[in-house]
Amino acid sequence: MIKRSFLLIFGLVSLFALIGQAGLPDKGWGIGIQINYPFTGFSVRFFNADGIGFELNIFPNPTSRYVKSPEESKSYEVRRLELTLSGKLLYPVRQDENVNYYFSGGAAITFAFEEEETALPEGMKQPMIHSSMEGAILSGMGVIEVEGIWLDRLVGTFEYGLTWDLFDPLNFSFLSGGIGAHYYI
Repeated sequence: MIKRSFLLIFGLVSLFALIGQAGLPDKGWGIGIQINYPFTGFSVRFFNADGIGFELNIFPNPTSRYVKSPEESKSYEVRRLELTLSGKLLYPVRQDENVNYYFSGGAAITFAFEEEETALPEGMKQPMIHSSMEGAILSGMGVIEVEGIWLDRLVGTFEYGLTWDLFDPLNFSFLSGGIGAHYYI
């Protein structure tokens, strides 16, 4: 599922890039792929006339596991979807001809959805969905955006910086980051 989503998004970004071969105008908004270990997701960026931007990311992470029922001797599948939503502000620090530098600050929230199949009378099954909030993370990052290497409207990004988990205050990371590709429209 993740591989298909990644290939679909990458294909759409490539298609848009091949269609729009004109020069890169002032950025308005762009779509792309963001890869932050261990997540791969969809990204949307918006910029105003002053060059200040906002980025919204959605990272789905589906998993499943089998749990043995305490009452019965058989096991059942528990499907889980962790959905991480992140938003950050992109403040321009320096803009060169092909490379732009931004300071970014933002937050990410992870929601978990679990679906369990429980036995009902007459052998019917009905899924039960449980939801919870798994984590909230604050981040401060540097973003390097490289324009014009592949195609005029397709830019690559590299992010690096600090993250701090609000649910686990001792979980502070100095080496957070990711890479991405965005197509600006």
